[in-house]
Amino acid sequence: MITADVSKLIEQLNQYHLDAVKRMENMVRGFTYEFAMIAIDNTPLGDDEKYAALYKRRTYLQPIAGFAQGSWQVPVDMKGSLDQQDLYSGSAALSAIKTHMLNYTLGETFVLGNTGPYITQLNEGYSDQAPEGITKPTIDQMLAAYKVNLLRYYKQ
Repeated sequence: MITADVSKLIEQLNQYHLDAVKRMENMVRGFTYEFAMIAIDNTPLGDDEKYAALYKRRTYLQPIAGFAQGSWQVPVDMKGSLDQQDLYSGSAALSAIKTHMLNYTLGETFVLGNTGPYITQLNEGYSDQAPEGITKPTIDQMLAAYKVNLLRYYKQ
């Protein structure tokens, strides 16, 4: 009878599995953060002086620019829907996305979206700052960069 102690192999395989899962979760987190950063950069930023009268008419929002950029988000619990958030800068939205992505576990499905009430018009080219909208240039930029960046995120 031949016997073999495979306990060390099993331990190594379990460790490899944990490491691979952690690395793949980092890939998703990094990709999502970069995707959000590009989407925010492609989202037009208003002008406090030029559109002051319009901003003052928004009774449910602060009368300042930046709401469209600040509305990019992922669900807080990775399971729920997106709610309107009261952020007025892209950097604040990115920070919130990074924090919420800490809750991500491999295999979960989530969305990156924008709940701003006029995001559809901006995406349809309503703004001179984004005549092609937001989605198309964002996806084009991500497709150009994803191969290089995914490997980088995996190695982190």
